[in-house]
Formats: sequence, structure tokens, C-alpha cells
Amino acid sequence: MFCEGPLSDIPENIDYDFAQQELMLQQMEDDPIQVAIRSIEKQHEEDKQGKLFLMSSTIFVLFHGHYSKSFT
Repeated sequence: MFCEGPLSDIPENIDYDFAQQELMLQQMEDDPIQVAIRSIEKQHEEDKQGKLFLMSSTIFVLFHGHYSKSFT
């Protein structure tokens, strides 16, 4: 059987599993719950980086204070 028109452009071996996965991924990206989860994960990462910065600054100050006292 031979089709003419727009349907004739469709490949014969369509990967329906791949198409379904693509649709599911697209739906997950638009899902409000997934958006909220990404936002929380981003905030967590920013908080963690901030705490690491504070810890390293504190260690530097403590070390610098100890180091400068030993030479006075």
C-alpha cells in the first residue's frame, strides 16, 4: 500500500518508546511539583555553598589570628 501526502513522510520504523519517553520528560519539566523540587534543590545548593564559604572564612580568621599571635 502506498500513501501520498503528509503521511508518506513518516518513517516506517518509529520508535514509540523513545517518543513516549520524550513526552514524559517534557511533561515532567512542566510539572509544578518538579519545578518546586528543582527550586528547593537549587536553594539547598546555594545554602550549602554559603555555609562552606562561612566555614572557610572562619577557619582562615582563626588560623590567621593564631598565626599572627605566635609572632608577637
